[in-house]
Amino acid sequence: MNKTWIFATMALALGTSCSKDKGIDIDDSSLEEIVLGVGSSVSVQPSSRGNGAVGGLGGVDTPNNWNGEQIYVYCISNGEYGVTGAAKTVKIDGELATAPNGTEDEHGVNKTTLTWNQTTPYYYNGKDVYDFYGVHIDDATVEPADMKIGQADPADGFSVDITIDGTQDIMVAQPVKTDDITAAANAEVTAADVDRVYSAWSARRNVVPNLVFKHLLTRFNFQAQLGDTETETKEDAPDAIKITKIEILNVYDNGTLNIIPVSGDQSLEPKGKAETAVNFVVKSKSEDGKLTDLTAVPVISKTAAPVGEDVLLYPEASYTIKIYTEQDKNQNGNTEDKDEKWSEEFPIALSKGSFVAGSMYDINIKVYGLQNIKVEASLTPWENGGSINVDSDNTGKKDDTGTTEP
Repeated sequence: MNKTWIFATMALALGTSCSKDKGIDIDDSSLEEIVLGVGSSVSVQPSSRGNGAVGGLGGVDTPNNWNGEQIYVYCISNGEYGVTGAAKTVKIDGELATAPNGTEDEHGVNKTTLTWNQTTPYYYNGKDVYDFYGVHIDDATVEPADMKIGQADPADGFSVDITIDGTQDIMVAQPVKTDDITAAANAEVTAADVDRVYSAWSARRNVVPNLVFKHLLTRFNFQAQLGDTETETKEDAPDAIKITKIEILNVYDNGTLNIIPVSGDQSLEPKGKAETAVNFVVKSKSEDGKLTDLTAVPVISKTAAPVGEDVLLYPEASYTIKIYTEQDKNQNGNTEDKDEKWSEEFPIALSKGSFVAGSMYDINIKVYGLQNIKVEASLTPWENGGSINVDSDNTGKKDDTGTTEP
């Protein structure tokens, strides 16, 4: 199932919009306001780290919902319809809007409305035709002023340099004009009118620009369980093996985010890795929803349990993760004695191809003892897929369904 995000950004101003099937002609001289729907704003409190991944796989357990995230919206005028050679101008320049706490529909798609953070209304201008763009960067490092196009020529495109730390879900969006024409279900506008979308004319005919968001990063979800030969224990068992830290080693943390491309698609292009390797670490989420250092996780069951929050990474062909564990063997209340702390690196790779943006991978850690751990990586993307296994103790190759090849 396609897990892109769809939500209405420019709802029709109903006070001036009529339908001919009701016996009333559309007034094409009326002024059309660009609004973000009728939902109220949802406050998003800033935090010292990013808020983590947005949405899930869909369904009851992992709903595909917005949760009051902040969205930058851009609107570019292409000039008057039918006039060639008109200069592009900026109508809405990186204005913030708030996504509500939405509810996915029966298809697992979250389609709802935004609310402008500022109160000054925007209007479609005469016969001008517009393009819309959106971006969600959470708290990725970038100066607020850099999110403005300003005096630059929008015909040259627009991009910003960002720095991430594994806790931000970077998403970009554009509407799909043909889809929005279909959704309007108005006989007065068809696919042949695509060059008149989006405008006051198309807004009066119920064509609503719906920004379709896509995730630009790969998502790792860490889980841990006891191996088949181990004995389950209680969470407060003094000698339980605990995972104290997980790192993803030598990853990209800088890139150029292309919000308004001159050609091609919106994208995130990584920059060269620093001379000193940058490692992302798995975080825990506190009761107030903020991400903090990982709280040690005891591995006590043969059923996989989550270890911290998901990590978001630029897609690569392979990764190396480092797992840190400890065990109070003599139960003296500390783990400073010899052989009570241990760490090991594990390669993570697919049998074919590279990791994919917009896909979530379950990294399953199997603990057989303090110094005997195996790693199994199951592919759980936002689009349906198979799974792969990475097992340091098995010399056989494994395919994308987790089956060992002879």
